[in-house]
Amino acid sequence: MNQVHKGRKVWIWIAAACLAAAGILAAVLLLKKREGSEQAGGKRPNVITLARMDLTNSISATGTLESVKTKKVSADVTQGKIRSVKVSVGDKVKKGQTLVVFDTDDLQKNLTEAKASLSDTSEQNSRQLASAERKLSEAEKAYKKAVSEKKAGESPSRSDIQAAKDEVESVKASNRKSLREAQKSVDEAEEALKDCTVTAPMGGTVTAVGAAKGDSYGGGALVEISDLTNLQVSTTVSEYDISQVKKGQKVVILTDATGDTEIEGKISYVAMTAGNSTMNTNTENGGESGGASSSDSGSSSGYEVRIRLTKPEKELRAGMTAKCSIVLKEASDVYAVPYDAIHKSSSGEVIYVWDSDTGSQKEVAVAKGMESDYYVEVEGEELSEGMQVILPSDVTGENSSEEESRNTDLPDMMRGMPDGGDGWRHTGKAGGAR
Repeated sequence: MNQVHKGRKVWIWIAAACLAAAGILAAVLLLKKREGSEQAGGKRPNVITLARMDLTNSISATGTLESVKTKKVSADVTQGKIRSVKVSVGDKVKKGQTLVVFDTDDLQKNLTEAKASLSDTSEQNSRQLASAERKLSEAEKAYKKAVSEKKAGESPSRSDIQAAKDEVESVKASNRKSLREAQKSVDEAEEALKDCTVTAPMGGTVTAVGAAKGDSYGGGALVEISDLTNLQVSTTVSEYDISQVKKGQKVVILTDATGDTEIEGKISYVAMTAGNSTMNTNTENGGESGGASSSDSGSSSGYEVRIRLTKPEKELRAGMTAKCSIVLKEASDVYAVPYDAIHKSSSGEVIYVWDSDTGSQKEVAVAKGMESDYYVEVEGEELSEGMQVILPSDVTGENSSEEESRNTDLPDMMRGMPDGGDGWRHTGKAGGAR
């Protein structure tokens, strides 16, 4: 019985030894395989996972939000005292609504005097014309009498009649002139009274008031009205990029007030010369027309560009700073890799893909498409989602872990990139801006 028990123990020990030997052999073979792979492929490369993304090439610019239509309203009153101001900053007004009223006491007195002068002139003219016509009538009678009597040695003359007629015409002309001047004074006085009530030339929001009750007006803007439902961004683009900017191009806008919400706009104006090209020369109802420009729009180093917002946002206000990405080109749902991942070979442009199972790399032919500052679109029959694309410019060491070598997916590579300036911004999954 003891012999059987001892024999069974021996066999158990032999089986355990065999299993241990098999495990050691397997570990040795696996280690040799890995060593062979590392010897064949050298140091383990850094890779990114090939994925589809939205690619954007754009120009960055910073500008100021402003109203598309703004009017500064002044008065045609040369000298006057303000009786009342009917609006305050922030009020919404309609076209024709009363804004400012001037004191009319002196102007009303001027109108009364002008009308009295007109009446006096009319009466005086009537007397002068009646006198001239009476003289003409007397001259005609004298001539007729002389002709009928035919006095010896006397020949009737028409010179007196002609002189009287000339005097009548002269009086009539003088009367017309004096009446026009008197009527003009009345019209001017009436117009001055009318101008004492300043009305809104357009509907909108009052954004500035430059008058107060009791002020003596000496000219200038009284009230500023802006259409805040229709905003635009005024910015400048450098001479290096302006040739790529065209009217109608799409623009993505970001503001502090709207956070990460992307506001869409379109370019409505591109200046042909450097500096501020806005001209505020049009007037309407005593108002000065023209949009206000951003503080840097007048810089000679850039070209003025205006961007119309396609959809109003209630959080936006005139004067806010806006970061703009002027979209030059877009590509949606495409494969893209960093520039360094593309190489030239005898067969054309290629990328190298890492096979972790065999520890080797293979060459994949590609065709380049749209380019941004960091990424380039690639097309190819052999491309597939999830491929490990090698970045030869960034190689990990032999002791790097598998996790470290794969920790380079596109979302990680996109972290830390600058937003604005000479960097690029995201549109969808990735994008670029100069």
